[in-house]
Amino acid sequence: MDGANPFRWIDVLWLRPSVEFGAIATELSDHVPPIVRYLMRGLGSDEAITELVSYLLFVPPFTQRLIDIGRRDALDAKAGIQHFLNTPIQGKHPARARA
Repeated sequence: MDGANPFRWIDVLWLRPSVEFGAIATELSDHVPPIVRYLMRGLGSDEAITELVSYLLFVPPFTQRLIDIGRRDALDAKAGIQHFLNTPIQGKHPARARA
C-alpha cells in the first residue's frame, strides 16, 4: 500500500447456494400471514414476488431449510474454503504483481 492510494486489493471467496431460495419460499408461501399474501397479490405474479416472500418468510421451516442448505454447501466446498483460508495474503492486485 502506498501513500497515494490508501486502498488495497483483497482476495474474495465467493460461495453461491446450490438451491434457489425462491423455490423454497414458493413451496412454503402458505406460512406467510394471509394479510401479507393479500397485499402482495397487487405486486404481480407469484414468480415476481417470490424473492420478496423469501425475505419475509423467516419462519422455522424456511430458516431451517436455509441453514441445512448452507451447512451442506459449506461441507461440499470444504476443500476450496480451506485452500482460501490457508493461502497467504498477496496484498497486491495479481495483474500489478506481474508487471
